[in-house]
Amino acid sequence: MKKIIITLLISALLLPAVSFAATFNQNLSYGSSGPAVTDLQNFLTAHGLYTGPITGGFFNLTKGAVIAFQKQNNIQPASGFVGPLTRAKVNLMLSEQTSGQQTVSSAASASPVASADTPALFTVAQNSDTTLSSETKPTIAAGALDQFVGSYSITASANEGVTILSVSIAPQGNAWANLNITINGVPFGSTQAVVSPGATYTFSKNPYEILAGETINVNVFADALSSAVGTLAPATILTGVSGTGLSSNNTLSLSTPINGQTISFSGEAIVTPPPNSTLCNGTYWNNCSAGGVFACLSTGGTCHAPNAGFCNNQYWGACPSGEAWSCAPTGGVCSAPPQAVTQPIITPQPVVAVVPPPTPSSPVPTPAQFCQQLHDQELASTTQSGEAMVQQATNNYDQVYAYEEAQLNSFGASGMGMSGLANLAQQDINKAQAEVASATAQYQTQLANVETVQTCLSALTPTN
Repeated sequence: MKKIIITLLISALLLPAVSFAATFNQNLSYGSSGPAVTDLQNFLTAHGLYTGPITGGFFNLTKGAVIAFQKQNNIQPASGFVGPLTRAKVNLMLSEQTSGQQTVSSAASASPVASADTPALFTVAQNSDTTLSSETKPTIAAGALDQFVGSYSITASANEGVTILSVSIAPQGNAWANLNITINGVPFGSTQAVVSPGATYTFSKNPYEILAGETINVNVFADALSSAVGTLAPATILTGVSGTGLSSNNTLSLSTPINGQTISFSGEAIVTPPPNSTLCNGTYWNNCSAGGVFACLSTGGTCHAPNAGFCNNQYWGACPSGEAWSCAPTGGVCSAPPQAVTQPIITPQPVVAVVPPPTPSSPVPTPAQFCQQLHDQELASTTQSGEAMVQQATNNYDQVYAYEEAQLNSFGASGMGMSGLANLAQQDINKAQAEVASATAQYQTQLANVETVQTCLSALTPTN
């Protein structure tokens, strides 16, 4: 009897003192500490998964036991992070314990976690990593696709990791399309095809965990519009980050927007040449009047007669009949007898440069006018091709009918049997007639498919 009592006493001393939490109501992860971790270690020890000391610190042994528990209960992913799914399973198992098992108040209520200052949970900065900075191009070509236009870093505090739920980006200028972001090289959220000036776009996907002290890179990509010009300083702004602390479950918020990198565009704005003008030395000059010939000199645009000679950066008049023209240091001269041409036939005068270019004579059509013109053009083209198709089928029918009628008349005159031949002729005529009906139906379908003005206007209206 004494032997049994001693054995039971030794067993009781060797078993850990189990003090389960009534509920686990906060996330736990590597680096967490406190009474909740102590209760977690006791729970895992009781289920034969944790064999280390009860320290209240969440490190490799505890993480390995959590992973084993998650695999044992088909919780995916088995990452060692005690999140909502794992907590729900643990709480369910605790609630199913018999009344003979000891339970105490939860660690969270017995020793509440002090509310952390939200900004202290993480920091955001323009990415200064040299490798990433070299990939963002300070100058990109207008119209270039999938350009790296901004980079930011998000760093979790040394005391607690965070879960990122969404990131908000405000692209600057009317210069972008197909805006998208990645976190550590993995696409995060959906691509924003249409990008409006002054708008902010929020990207969200599966929660992204950042462990305590860890830094991730948020990179921004976009297509540059062909009309993009000038410099954007910055090209993008990170305006918001949402999420929670891994252990405290406090809400993340970004107190101050973070400016991204400066981007310049190498393309130039498209300039419409003024009417009746010619480009010379970077400036548009008025064309010459009737009979004059335009020439571009180092001094600018000028006009000269068709038979004028060029000498000393000027045009000079032609010599009288029978005399030879030559260029002397003093200017154009004529021989026999030599006669200097003292004045150019047309004094080179630069015409007034057109700055800025005049407004084009034809106004830019409104979206409604543009869509109406497009509808009219498509309707006219469809009508022309459709009527031609129907006419061709009709002509073919007329030819088949005439041919078969002539064949029947010829064989009838010779007294040959007509029954089988008439049937074959009727089949050919029916086939040609069916082709006419098919062409007509196809033409009607094409007319019905002509885009309406309203459909065109809807396509021109941007959607966010």
